[in-house]
Amino acid sequence: MVRPPLKLADLAAKTGISLRLFRYVIDNEVVSREQLAQTDTMGEGRGVRREFSEFSGFIVSLAAGMLAAGLTRQLTKTVLQVFFNWASGHMEFRHGPASSNFLVFCRARSILLEVADATFMRVVVLPGVAGDSSTTQLRSMEWTDIATGKPAPDGYTPMILVRLGLGWLAGTLCGSKE
Repeated sequence: MVRPPLKLADLAAKTGISLRLFRYVIDNEVVSREQLAQTDTMGEGRGVRREFSEFSGFIVSLAAGMLAAGLTRQLTKTVLQVFFNWASGHMEFRHGPASSNFLVFCRARSILLEVADATFMRVVVLPGVAGDSSTTQLRSMEWTDIATGKPAPDGYTPMILVRLGLGWLAGTLCGSKE
């Protein structure tokens, strides 16, 4: 079943994140066109109709959720870049950012993305849904410095933690809350 494209107003209604924040994400390119793979459906400037597939809407919603949680625009952009590079690293065949985005979307129910102290991030792949023979196995990423890619110091414990459960977001956009 082919679903109709999602508009920004649809994303706002489904996620509870403000339409204004979604517009900010698009207008300020918090998510790049390459990450979205939407160059054919996204226009330039204000008043242009913007439509998204479920997985591109997922990426825009993830960015808006990070901003709503208090992350800065630059931190959100960097975290998304590191996150999708992590996903690309788990793919046997690299087909660009859109493929890694789609992998994350398909496997969202098994992924938690955490950002700590505006410096470190980690990806937790939940047990029991970490992979099967039909898809590439995903492995968790331990606390990693967002800017350098180096591991966090031994015994690192975050003071401020933002945890994003990606399964809820993907389920909401597909019409089935998980």
